[in-house]
Amino acid sequence: YDEGWGRFHRREGWRPAQGSVPVPLRLDQNIPSVEVEIEGRRAWVHLDTGSNNALDLAAPFVREEDLLEGREDLVKSGVLGLGGRSTALRGELSRLELAGFVFEDLPVNFNETEEGIFGNREIAGVLGAGVLRRFHLALDYSGHTLWLRPGALFHGP
Repeated sequence: YDEGWGRFHRREGWRPAQGSVPVPLRLDQNIPSVEVEIEGRRAWVHLDTGSNNALDLAAPFVREEDLLEGREDLVKSGVLGLGGRSTALRGELSRLELAGFVFEDLPVNFNETEEGIFGNREIAGVLGAGVLRRFHLALDYSGHTLWLRPGALFHGP
């Protein structure tokens, strides 16, 4: 994200950059997914490098984990993404952890729509560029690994 472009490499001979952290990667119908911790709850999220949002949480996960309870200052909004249009409540997540990297007071969409990707019970949501742009990242599909290394935007908003 720092440089505004990406590269493709053959796996043979490729090595992650020094300081990169390996994260187990799962493919769900060819969509890369990683495990995160959302306010103390372990969960799997899809990666969407094309989404400008930090995190969009799926409606079943929001409901089953009572994530709206006690939250104030939520704003109703529309979301357009992988699953089409949906409605969500925009707020903040107190803590998200990805591979030991912790983000606090992260903007989040608590989706209300039970259709499409945000109605999926198999994932907690979609992690977008609001978090991913903070890293140099490498997706090793055949090795089932996401490699993360903090970039120049790591400490940004």
